[in-house]
Amino acid sequence: MEISHILRKRLFGLRWRWERVKNKVYDWRHGTNTHQECFLNTQGVTDVQALQGNDVYRPFWRKEFFDAIRALDVELTDYLFIDIGSGKGKLLLLASHFPFSGIVGIEYAPALHATAVNNIKQFKNKAGRPDIISVNANAMTWELPTKPAVYFLYNPFDLKTTQAFFARLDEHVARTAVPTFMIYGNLRGVAEREAAFASARSLVLKKRTPRFLVYAAHQATFFRSTPSPPPTSSW
Repeated sequence: MEISHILRKRLFGLRWRWERVKNKVYDWRHGTNTHQECFLNTQGVTDVQALQGNDVYRPFWRKEFFDAIRALDVELTDYLFIDIGSGKGKLLLLASHFPFSGIVGIEYAPALHATAVNNIKQFKNKAGRPDIISVNANAMTWELPTKPAVYFLYNPFDLKTTQAFFARLDEHVARTAVPTFMIYGNLRGVAEREAAFASARSLVLKKRTPRFLVYAAHQATFFRSTPSPPPTSSW
């Protein structure tokens, strides 16, 4: 058991380093700045706010993100994509390779938001792809849209704040009956925050993998009879 644990840890470390190289290549190709990790207390928030925001910015892995979006298997043109804790905007750029009706990032740290705005300007978004915007706002007070939406959370909060946001989203879905998905991603493992979602009423677990969870409102159509098209190339 100990040997297996050590092996998994080493493989994870190798994958992490490989993903960092890929992130640097992505930035080089697109003229963006998304790969550099940083502590949140250097980005215009207090130490307490940084801890509530899980203390650090780092980008989610592209393959796991694409796998999570494909797992929805719905007509994405009907849905907004909303990244809660969008950081420097990497997932906003990747989401543009799918046919969402719009793409919105909500980021509390002013410096991260400013970087995201610049990345969006630098990114060569092709004609026909959805518009991308970053909003400097608090996810706990930002007005949730009354349109069908896919919310993505890449482990953006501590446990208490994660639970509070999920409860807010769950109540919003119950009150508005808006078709909604929520994807929670965690590269270290989804068990780290899974307890925060135990009280769901309107959002129910539809898919569980080691690195992401997919929740859906009862009104959201899940698993179409025909497969969704693959995203356009992110390179």
